[in-house]
Amino acid sequence: MSRLGKMPHWQKSFIVFSFSFCALSGLTYFFYPELKTYVPISASRLILAAHGISASFMLIALGLVLPAHLKAGWIAKNNRFSGVGQFLCLLVLTASGLLLYYGSESLRDLTLLAHYIVGFLLVGLFLGHLFLRRKTEQTNQNMPSIALRTR
Repeated sequence: MSRLGKMPHWQKSFIVFSFSFCALSGLTYFFYPELKTYVPISASRLILAAHGISASFMLIALGLVLPAHLKAGWIAKNNRFSGVGQFLCLLVLTASGLLLYYGSESLRDLTLLAHYIVGFLLVGLFLGHLFLRRKTEQTNQNMPSIALRTR
């Protein structure tokens, strides 16, 4: 790694792939009632299984990010809003996912609504976090480096 908190390429690729697969499966399930008229197969169970499996990969990705990337970003005060927001969204989505699977049927509709809202919020935060990082890197590359004297 060339700078503190920068993830290796394999780690970033794993996180982006896991997030993309989880987001796409979630969006597919969300829009499935609308698509059902166009897609003749009943695939909601397959979509939910894909979403659950990809969510477990997202939790692995969270474990990869916590020790170095999140800590370094917090210390450097970079992208705190989007970073902490993503972390909190993932916690809420994990809890609501478990409640959807194991929770009471009476709470299902409210839990599902919360899961959808926080899921959409996470997509926005994740994309914002990626683009903020790129914009910051481009700005830092364009700035001339200034050597400061310590004497």
